[in-house]
Amino acid sequence: MDVEKTKDAKIWQYWTMFRRRWIPATSVFLGVFILLLINALSKTDIYRSQGLLLFKSENSDAGIRDLEGLSLAGVRTSEDELATHIEVMLSKPILEGVATSIQTPSDEENTFRAEDLRQAFKITPIEKTRVLKVGFDNPNPHIAQTAVNQIMLSYIRNNLARNRAASISVRQFIDEQLPEVKQRLFEAESAVRRFREAYNIVEPETSARVFAQKQSDLQTNVEMTNAELQNLEAQILDAQQKIGMTSTEALAVSALSSSTAVQDSLGELETVERDLAIAKATLSPNHPQIQNLEEEQTQLQGVLQGSVSRLIGTPNSPSGMYQTDLVRDELMTKLVELEVKRDGLRSQIAVAEDYQRLYQQQANLIPGIEQQYRELMREFKAAEGTYAALLKSLQEVRVTENQTIPTVEVIETASLPLNPIYPNRIADVVRSLVLGILAATGVVYLLEASDRKLKTADAIREVYPYPLLGAIPFFRDNQSSVEHLETLHQGHSALGESYRILQSNLKFLNSDNALQALVVSSAIPSEGKSTTIASLAVTLADMGHSVLLIDADTRRPSQHQLWEVSNQEGLSSFLSNPEEQEIIPYLKSVLDNVDLMTAGVIPPNPLLLLDSDRMRQLITSQTEKYDYVIIDAPPISVATDALVLSKMTNGLLLVARPDVIEKNIACRIQESLIQFDVHVLGLVVNGILTKNETSTYYYHQYYTAEVHSEINNGKLTANDKVKF
Repeated sequence: MDVEKTKDAKIWQYWTMFRRRWIPATSVFLGVFILLLINALSKTDIYRSQGLLLFKSENSDAGIRDLEGLSLAGVRTSEDELATHIEVMLSKPILEGVATSIQTPSDEENTFRAEDLRQAFKITPIEKTRVLKVGFDNPNPHIAQTAVNQIMLSYIRNNLARNRAASISVRQFIDEQLPEVKQRLFEAESAVRRFREAYNIVEPETSARVFAQKQSDLQTNVEMTNAELQNLEAQILDAQQKIGMTSTEALAVSALSSSTAVQDSLGELETVERDLAIAKATLSPNHPQIQNLEEEQTQLQGVLQGSVSRLIGTPNSPSGMYQTDLVRDELMTKLVELEVKRDGLRSQIAVAEDYQRLYQQQANLIPGIEQQYRELMREFKAAEGTYAALLKSLQEVRVTENQTIPTVEVIETASLPLNPIYPNRIADVVRSLVLGILAATGVVYLLEASDRKLKTADAIREVYPYPLLGAIPFFRDNQSSVEHLETLHQGHSALGESYRILQSNLKFLNSDNALQALVVSSAIPSEGKSTTIASLAVTLADMGHSVLLIDADTRRPSQHQLWEVSNQEGLSSFLSNPEEQEIIPYLKSVLDNVDLMTAGVIPPNPLLLLDSDRMRQLITSQTEKYDYVIIDAPPISVATDALVLSKMTNGLLLVARPDVIEKNIACRIQESLIQFDVHVLGLVVNGILTKNETSTYYYHQYYTAEVHSEINNGKLTANDKVKF
């Protein structure tokens, strides 16, 4: 709610500013608006004709842009190409040709120059296309149409000529480069062939995969052979345990059992040993037969050992070696076979491991070989690609060189424009209106900023922080002063009610001590203090109070003019004659219950008379006779009389009028009031115009329609002054 009130107050404040300054604001608005409107209406009509150009992708340098590794032409974006085309179209040779075509013999005074045409042409690319929009502005629609069509035609001719020239240049360049590129390709291809022959490989990557596969197969074979070997070892161990000998011993037994000589010697030895055993059983140990048998035994044992030594390489043989049976022979045969198979598996594993080491050595060489091969292949492919690109480009440029179709075409010719694009009359009128309003607003703000006067009651109260005892509306009356004061407060008018509110506020200002004597003054002249004093006196009298009105403004008295009485004898005469004790001769009864003491003759030193004991005695004595003693004092900015007199009374009533007093003066007056420690009873804002106020200080609409109409219909202005 507070925000809305503040916003409404701001709007009303701006509105009152414009109401106060409506004359200069209206003058500036009309002046700016009319000048801009005349300028807008006097502008020459400008027509624009437009055409469209399409740029094909198969342009003259297509063969060059596909080459790799040759610094012939960079790859340009579509935007760069279109920007280049625009600059070529706006080049001086083409524009001079256009100027010649649009120049008419009947209009030799208006000569077209290339610089002027460059400014008149509007060439822009259409986004995300290869189309240029070509426009030309001119007051003559026929010239605009001719210029657009002519520049498009000239550019097409130029494009065709440039394409042919570029194609010839490119073909010559390719012819020069082709043998060199072909030689580089041959050398690169030869290097690849020599590399393959040296390492006996086709592709290093393929060889690496083959080596890896062989290593994997060998590893699998070794693992399977090891498993089989372990199985054989177990079988051999089992056979050895069953026959009770090692495989070597089994071989020896097998050899002995299969030898005829050994078996014959063994048979004879067994016969002798049997005979010896029988002889020993029957004969004495020293019997010759026993001795012969023992000698024969010894000889046979020697023969047997010799045979064994010749067969197995050692004369010693394990026990039981000479005796065999069928089962034992089979086990020994199996043991020997297992031993032979085991030796074969061990040899197979050794060979596989040798191959693994060989393949690993070759695999370790593969990365280096592969790196060299890739480098050679890169050079080969680069040379091959360059050679292929040159051949392709050579074919393309030969076709382009002989072609008669340009790479740009007109897809829309320029038509005759019927309506001007400039000026926009409606926009100019709106622009003139807006600029006029802005200029008027600026003038209002400048005037308000340069005007230091306080415009409203709120502005006055910001400087004077005193209670607002009365808000007197502005009025203008053609009656005489006395008739005005007599009739002003009759009936229920807004003006009369405002003074009744003022006297009520004064009455209740200090309920403990009755307010009897007060000084009324203002900051500067022309704020209406004298009229306010007279009207207040009449209001108090209407309420049944006796009032003495003293005009203490001896420098510029006005009460006698307001009441239309003589000023021959007055306050100055009474104060300057100390022997005079009776005040009645100096008083004039102007209304029932209202007596007036005029200022009298202007004294040489008014302050000396006012700041005297006689003046204090006068005020003290009259407060005993009258209910109210009101003193009209000079403005505070003119003299300090009001400040001095305020010390002799109950206080000072300050009158201020909007649009009269300046802020800096009001601030100085406020400083003086504080410095002199003046008791200010309150503030009376005089001459308020409702249209200037943001707050309703009085409710004049409640009263007579005549006053309401006069104030609100603009008959009253801030320049009208109330009477003194």
